[in-house]
Amino acid sequence: MRAHDSNISKLGHVLSETMTRVVVTTGLAACGLVVLWWLADHRRGMRWARSVIGWRFPVVRQISSTALAEWLRDERREPPVLWDVRTREEYETSHLPQAIHVPLGISGEELRQRLEQARGRAMVCYCAAGYRGAEMARRLGKMGALEVYNLAGGIFDWANEAQALMSDGERGGTRVHSYRRLFRRLLRPERRMNKNG
Repeated sequence: MRAHDSNISKLGHVLSETMTRVVVTTGLAACGLVVLWWLADHRRGMRWARSVIGWRFPVVRQISSTALAEWLRDERREPPVLWDVRTREEYETSHLPQAIHVPLGISGEELRQRLEQARGRAMVCYCAAGYRGAEMARRLGKMGALEVYNLAGGIFDWANEAQALMSDGERGGTRVHSYRRLFRRLLRPERRMNKNG
């Protein structure tokens, strides 16, 4: 009888582990589908990206695309220094007018030199959706930059709002490099560089 009880106990344990795996796997798959559904619409995806970045970088000041565009048009205010911290390929595809390419991976010494050139001026860092821009803004804050912002939603929000872009050295760019294939969904279809980018 004890051997029978032991076998039933083992069977119960195996079934319990199997059910746990099924529940966890099903849960993860469901979460994955929800994320894909969420990202399928660029507006929902960008809201999600901004909330994650705000949670991850709570001390970094954010500026919206609309607020930055108004600031750049305001002739009474000195314009901020714009740092595009994306890769060279992303920057060359399109960027904000007047933006300087300063890649996120820049060395500390070179970053100090660049920061010194911008001393006394407000700075706005941006990337594709905001994460790398927030990283750079936090880094600059630690180095003593007083007025530094991250462009909330990055160049994706900027482009989705049909703000001015530079491409091939001229105004009028309309498409943006998507950084990663999954992130294409954060851009309006007409703003995506191509099927792959």
